[in-house]
Amino acid sequence: MSEVTVTRFRREGLLITLEGLPSYSRADVQEFIDNPWLNGRQAAMILGISHVRVSQLANEERIPVHVTKSGQRVYRHRQIEVVANARAERPTR
Repeated sequence: MSEVTVTRFRREGLLITLEGLPSYSRADVQEFIDNPWLNGRQAAMILGISHVRVSQLANEERIPVHVTKSGQRVYRHRQIEVVANARAERPTR
């Protein structure tokens, strides 16, 4: 994993600082890549919309969402990528 990739992930808000760690290591980046779940802000970054809009779309059942036992909404990374790709291929009006 290149330093450019780490920097891009950090800039786009796709990496969050792990408690007690001063920066992102290769292991942190790999954990993000391997993790199939995203929070609302991470899903919003991939979709290019606000996290509020992500919640609205989830409420309207227009994007798939999973609610954890603690009540947190999480989104499958691959499913969000599919939605993002579909949005990108949609013809403009």
